[in-house]
Amino acid sequence: MNYRDELQRLGGVTRATADAFAPLDPFAIRQLERRIGFELPEDYRDFLARLGGGLDFKEEVASEPLRDRPEYLHAADTGLANPTFAGSIVATFFGADERLPAHLGFDWALRNYEGRLPDRSLPVATDGAGNLVCLIDARERRPGFYWWDHENEWDESDYRQQTGKAMPAEAKYQNVYFIAESFSRLLQRAFVFVDD
Repeated sequence: MNYRDELQRLGGVTRATADAFAPLDPFAIRQLERRIGFELPEDYRDFLARLGGGLDFKEEVASEPLRDRPEYLHAADTGLANPTFAGSIVATFFGADERLPAHLGFDWALRNYEGRLPDRSLPVATDGAGNLVCLIDARERRPGFYWWDHENEWDESDYRQQTGKAMPAEAKYQNVYFIAESFSRLLQRAFVFVDD
């Protein structure tokens, strides 16, 4: 299984702007890795080195998590609901090219979602409606690619108000759903969405 074969199976990608593809050079990739504090998986690093980011699928592509339940489930005594998530469209991959609109860049995504995602997270793609695909180098969970559902984003003050307790760190996973352990596997699990 190769991510390039999977991209082809899904109809290919094109730049989100009229510009040519803008691969990231090794220095830019190392800078990104230093900023996020962990190394990128080899297949995702190769994707960035060959194609860069700021990419849209040519077809409407969707993906689903392995389970519809989040990685962290609230205990029944908290009174908090455990949401479900069926998946979403994958619209645009973030990139690091200065020709991209700011909201499609890693810098913007890291700033915009700082403190809102689990630690050691890199937003990789967006569905265009607020949900993300994130690469999470989770020490206490399996590292890999996860859906982050913005509709059920956690809030520490709300948690304290509703439960009377401090929110545990692991509750940051209340809106996070595992998709795949590698970039190639993420694409293998994706499919061209056909609206009947």
